[in-house]
Amino acid sequence: MDHTIIYSHVFTPEQFQRVLHYTKKYYGMDEPYFYRTLDAWVDSDQPITIYNRLPFEDFYNRLLFADKSTTRYMELIPNEEIAIIWALMFIEWGLQCERLKEQDDDYTLDDYYTDNPNEYYRDHMREELLKTYLFCKQTPVRPGRTNEIILTINKGIKGYHEKLTLPNFENWILRGALLQYCENHLEDIHSVEEARQALDGYHAKGRKANETVDRIIYGTYAMFKETAKDVRMTSTGLCRIIQNYLVYLRLVESDQETALDPQNIAGRIKYLLRAEKQPRFSPYIVTDLDILRQSGRNTFQDMID
Repeated sequence: MDHTIIYSHVFTPEQFQRVLHYTKKYYGMDEPYFYRTLDAWVDSDQPITIYNRLPFEDFYNRLLFADKSTTRYMELIPNEEIAIIWALMFIEWGLQCERLKEQDDDYTLDDYYTDNPNEYYRDHMREELLKTYLFCKQTPVRPGRTNEIILTINKGIKGYHEKLTLPNFENWILRGALLQYCENHLEDIHSVEEARQALDGYHAKGRKANETVDRIIYGTYAMFKETAKDVRMTSTGLCRIIQNYLVYLRLVESDQETALDPQNIAGRIKYLLRAEKQPRFSPYIVTDLDILRQSGRNTFQDMID
C-alpha cells in the first residue's frame, strides 16, 4: 500500500462521533484505531485530524462516481448520510495508524495482548490448540511403560525458567489431560485430518492480507447496502465501489484482474453471507466477552477468568 498520505482533514468531535457509528458497526474499528499512538485518543473533546492520499473531492469522485454504475448507486444514498464517505476516509487512516503503532517501540504487540488478554486467545488460541491436538494424537505411545515428558517454560529467561520432568505412565498426559482439553475447545474437530486442514488455513500465504480484504469488502458492502436500503444481495454499482476502494487502499493490485472483477467481489460477498461470516477488525476496547461467547463453548473462557 502506498504510504504517501499528505492531505489532512479535520473533523469536529460531533462529526467524529457520526463516523464512529459506522466504523464500529460495520468494520469493528473504534476510537484508538484513528490515533497514531494508543495513549493519544483519550481526549475525545478535541477535533481530530486524519490524513489521506487524496483530497476529499478526488476521493469522492474517483471512488464513488467513477462510472455510470457507481453514480447510479450513489444516487440511492441520502445526502445527509455523508458520514459514510467520511468513514471510508477514516478506514484508510486507521490502517495507516495501525502500521505506525506496529513501528512504535514503546508499545509492542506483547504489550497490547497484556492489556487485552481475551484478544490474544481469540487471535491465537485456536491455532495453538490445533497444534497441541495433533501432537497429542500423533505422538507414539509405549503401552504399559513410562513415556517420560519434560515440561519447560520460559526457556532462556533468567528468573522465569522452570522445568518439570514427569514419568507420564502410558502417556496419560497427552492421551488424557491435554487431549481432552483440546477436544472440549475444538468442538468442530473430530479427526487428525480435520485438524490438519484447519491448521493449513493459518499457514496460507497472505492470510493476514486476505483477512483485511474480507473485512473491507464486508464492512463496505453492509454499510452502503443498509444506507441505500438496497434489497438486492449484490449489485454491480456497489461491487464497483468496493473494487475502487480496494485498489485505492492498495489491498489488491491493479493488474490482478480476477481480484478486481466485480463478479469476483460479488461471489466473495455471497460466500461470506452464506457462511454467516461478518469479518471485522477487533476493537481495542472490549467491555465484555460477548464477542468471544458467540461460538458457544469454544471461547477459552476458562483461560480468561
